[in-house]
Amino acid sequence: MTEQTTGSAPEEKRSTASAVGVLSKTWVRVFLVAAVLAIVVLTSLPYGISYGLKRWFLANGAQSVSVEDIDFNPFTGNLHVTDLRVTGESGTIRMNNAAFRFAWLPLWQKRFLLEALVFEDGELQVIREPEGGWIVGVVKLAGVDAVEEPVEPSAWQMGLRQIEVRNTRVSLLFPQFTNNIEINSFSLDRAVAWEPDVPATVSADYALDGAPASLEGQVFPFRKSPEATGHLKVEGVDVGRYAGLLQPMLTGMSGKASADMEFSVIAADEIRVSNDGDLEFEDLVVTAETFETSKRSLGW
Repeated sequence: MTEQTTGSAPEEKRSTASAVGVLSKTWVRVFLVAAVLAIVVLTSLPYGISYGLKRWFLANGAQSVSVEDIDFNPFTGNLHVTDLRVTGESGTIRMNNAAFRFAWLPLWQKRFLLEALVFEDGELQVIREPEGGWIVGVVKLAGVDAVEEPVEPSAWQMGLRQIEVRNTRVSLLFPQFTNNIEINSFSLDRAVAWEPDVPATVSADYALDGAPASLEGQVFPFRKSPEATGHLKVEGVDVGRYAGLLQPMLTGMSGKASADMEFSVIAADEIRVSNDGDLEFEDLVVTAETFETSKRSLGW
């Protein structure tokens, strides 16, 4: 007897084709949903960064925070902040343009590397409190004496490939004196914790209370004993602003000072400073309770 099986093979082919079609449609839906979610996440990232930035400043002493725009590209690691303004009871922070570029690959080695950091057209106030603490903008930092327990070293390391600051004003308010520093340009190249003996190059063109100044040097910030060497030049700075440093020995001081010297600073158990160069004073007047002296020109 011969059995007939006509029609069974076409039915199997149709069922197989139907299953493939269902799977294809499912994967298309999954892909579309994933694409939509990715777009939503990427679009929301700048808003999330803006929200987190504002919350952080408000939690650290700010009374108001505004940001005009934040642009973040997670693929290239570029973050751009436009017109950041922070105000508080103690001071302000203003930055018209701030740009950051992060490197993702070093994270696998527990290294946080900031490829580039650029600040332009900004204003910052730094206050040294009589008790020893610091206020940077609106953020209050504890003084060194406030650290009671040693901090355990972290497995993570930090590095900065390049920092640039342009057209930025920094006001330094100490109990004994104040400084206004107008930074025309400042750059620092390559300071990484995993290469402590590789120097970071520093260059600055600025004005110290209106007096032209420049700095060229090298810094070893991640050595066990941080070290800095370089060349400093200042022309005609007002020494009267620093009279408070010499009180009560002196009751007053006025005149102009200029410096052109090489210097070296080592921060070991104590800070050691050495210099070699010219230091000149013009129209120097020094007063104390018991005497007053003046010099038209003085130098060594």
